[in-house]
Amino acid sequence: MIRYCIIILIITTGIFKTQGQNKVEYAFDTVKLFKENFTGFMLYDPETGDTIASINEKKFFNPASNVKIFTFYTALKLIPEYLSSCHYFYRGDTVYIMGTGDPTFLHPDFEEQPLLEYLKHTEKTIVFLTGNYEEDHYGPGWAWDDYTYFFSNERASFPVCGNALRVDFNRKDSTFNVYPDYFLPSTMVSKNGGRGIYRVSRNITDNTFTIFPSMFYNDDPVNVPLDYDDQVLTCILEDTLQKPVFIRRMPEEFRSHHKDELVMRGGRKDTVLKKMMIESDNFIAEQLLINASSFYTDSLSTELIIKKMQDTLAEKWEKAPIWRDGSGLSRYNLFSPIHFVTILDLLYDEFEDKEELMSYFPVAGQTGTLKYFLKDTADNPYLWGKTGSLNNNFNMSGYIKTKSGKTLIFSFMNNHYTEKTSIVKGKMETIFKVIHENY
Repeated sequence: MIRYCIIILIITTGIFKTQGQNKVEYAFDTVKLFKENFTGFMLYDPETGDTIASINEKKFFNPASNVKIFTFYTALKLIPEYLSSCHYFYRGDTVYIMGTGDPTFLHPDFEEQPLLEYLKHTEKTIVFLTGNYEEDHYGPGWAWDDYTYFFSNERASFPVCGNALRVDFNRKDSTFNVYPDYFLPSTMVSKNGGRGIYRVSRNITDNTFTIFPSMFYNDDPVNVPLDYDDQVLTCILEDTLQKPVFIRRMPEEFRSHHKDELVMRGGRKDTVLKKMMIESDNFIAEQLLINASSFYTDSLSTELIIKKMQDTLAEKWEKAPIWRDGSGLSRYNLFSPIHFVTILDLLYDEFEDKEELMSYFPVAGQTGTLKYFLKDTADNPYLWGKTGSLNNNFNMSGYIKTKSGKTLIFSFMNNHYTEKTSIVKGKMETIFKVIHENY
């Protein structure tokens, strides 16, 4: 009899252990997809410091655009209220201008253009100095054949127009406009069908563009990366300003800061950061790291500013992430869920106004890259997060509000799956609903 009681007690205890198991981890156990693929997850309470659930939270994943959370934190810490648009100084009747990586200059989405106004009205001879940025136009680990896609704009010390051609195509009469219109003569409309999935393509070696009308399913503008070089900068500026602009390699004596060197302010940091985070703008992310370096060194360097932040954050984790770019395009990036939870916790602690912090993130069911995620919560959203996607990878890190009123921090990383991303997203939604309902 005693033996049977012990057996019953053991069985019952096992049942209660399963029933009393952390609801999130139990939910994961019921989803076959998360067992078959490489999934990492961490759920953290910033008020108590407790980890509520964790799965592979210290394993390394390709984070894709979740890297922008680190770029966001870097810009908040290192860039003042306004980006720097350029450094400049005078010598006689000449103004010498050095780029600082400002992504907003002549960008069609940023109306305020203080540098443009200055260049229009100055009577000085304008000379742009190059050579203060020596890194490649593409980041390490980027895919070269993405050169014609909107998300792969080239990096530069002095970008113009977002380093992209913007095409507005009217499907009714097959007319189009381009910005900057300097490239209108080198843009043509194809009489043939679409090429792959392109609506607009660019030659790999020059700025010749082709529009494929049959591939346009709406009237939204299309952005195509420019093949950027000094000549592109000169031509666009001369066409815009209607006066000569000169390019000169920076002499050695100009490489160190001068006592008479001035800084021209660029776009508002908060405005630029919101566009980067909500739209997941890769170009802005890359340029923000370059711009941040302009406040600390004479030579612009993404690598240098990443190292600076890695050193600053080194004590925050057991093993540092492998961080190679600002956007997350690099396949060399490797981060863990605990890295993102740590940064999100720092942000949560540093922002006294939590609503202001949330305003930088896409809102599930409402805005940006989360507009169609948890669509049924659009009227009463409870998740703010940054997505990150590459082929076979989909990640999300951010904040979730629960029915009890708590705000929790999460990082949810999925790599190397073969299912459709829509299926992965659906299973993630299931987990988030469990969190919202039960904590």
